Amino acid sequence: REGPNFFRNLITSALYHLQEDNVEVA
Repeated sequence: REGPNFFRNLITSALYHLQEDNVEVA
């Protein structure tokens, strides 16, 4: 079973991509 790190990595990567998109738009 995946540990809490798995979910944390998912959220971290998601936020990272969201920030990337914001930077590209700005």
